[in-house]
Amino acid sequence: MKFTFDNWLLSRNDFHDKFNKGIPIPLKMMYGVIKKETEKCYYIEVEGKPTPSSTCLHCGRKITNKVSLYYGLGMVCGKHYGITNVSEENLEKKLEEIRSKLKKVKWVGLVPKKNVVIEDEISYEIIFEYKNKVYRVITTDETKVNEIKNKSDNILGIKTSKV
Repeated sequence: MKFTFDNWLLSRNDFHDKFNKGIPIPLKMMYGVIKKETEKCYYIEVEGKPTPSSTCLHCGRKITNKVSLYYGLGMVCGKHYGITNVSEENLEKKLEEIRSKLKKVKWVGLVPKKNVVIEDEISYEIIFEYKNKVYRVITTDETKVNEIKNKSDNILGIKTSKV
């Protein structure tokens, strides 16, 4: 599931002090599961994931650097996670490193239902040709989908479904 949090949950506040050991949510958009649910709150377990976005996954501001659009962290916020020196020339090589670093960004805690939007994650099944061979990939990683679209010789089909 994809979780998008209000900015209030990204900063230290009384709610986090009382229920989450003072630890705010590290990214505005994260992926994970609901472990428990009460009338007013979710207890969730989430992690980061690079997601093509025009707004930063960390702070929610508009992304102006076109390379940053591929993984959803602005240049300043990317530095908080050790993501630096990404250019069009080395983006392909850096994407796996970015995936790895963001996957390590984890958070477990209680969030008020009124301060989070939850959406089903989309799974992509892509059939494509590359160097005269046909491949089939199933992924929920939108950056991987874009990589395949850009690198493949021919896209034979894409199916989407909710996870």
